Amino acid sequence: MGVTPDPRRWFWSPEPRAYSRIGLVCLPGLGGDAAMFGSWPEALPPGVRLWGVRLPGHGSRMAEDPVDDPDVLVGQLADAVLSIPEPDIVLFGYSMGAVLAFELARALETAGGTPTALVVAGRGAPDADVPPVQVRNRSELVAFLRRLGGVPAEVLEDDRLLDLVLPAIEADLRLSEQYAFVEGELLSCPVLAVAGRADRLWPPDQVGDWERHTSGPFAFQVVAGGHDFIHTNPKVLISVLSQFILEKACG
Repeated sequence: MGVTPDPRRWFWSPEPRAYSRIGLVCLPGLGGDAAMFGSWPEALPPGVRLWGVRLPGHGSRMAEDPVDDPDVLVGQLADAVLSIPEPDIVLFGYSMGAVLAFELARALETAGGTPTALVVAGRGAPDADVPPVQVRNRSELVAFLRRLGGVPAEVLEDDRLLDLVLPAIEADLRLSEQYAFVEGELLSCPVLAVAGRADRLWPPDQVGDWERHTSGPFAFQVVAGGHDFIHTNPKVLISVLSQFILEKACG
């Protein structure tokens, strides 16, 4: 861990409505940014403050070079999370962000800052086999993103918008390809895994395999939708997440 960074660089977070005890750190999926969590704060329970992660090369940090080394990125994120003022930290990761959240939880436990809970969505367990994304050109990448879901259609159909978001997406694909699970101590925190019932990329049975990666309590929920259920079914996801935070993690 290095010098504690300014959390305003790494996170988007609204001012808390009242005293907040729980910091909910949210990591987006492929090419995503903290903006995807912009509507969440009003739906969260009192006392929970959202901290949406701003990755280098994404969104408001688009001018920076993206980080495509998982170990480097997790180390930087761990330093940033340790600067969050709330005493209880819950990590949430969607798709690619789920693996980053898992490794972040490991790093925090090693540093003595054990998270209160980990919530993963739309991704199989970190030791699952991940088929490589084989795209040879821009049109094939766009076709892949269209099948995957999660990137708005208006972005995929606008070359100017694509020019803005594709560098982050390509960096995240490299990040995913470089990730390699390494056996280690089980997490000790509670874990909730959430799957989309119609997710063809990460079916529910593979998402349920997260149970073997914690010695703490484990919960598993299947919600309506495909891989992009975080966009198509956000109210249900937030409800499941909130209930878990209050009843399992902080009850």
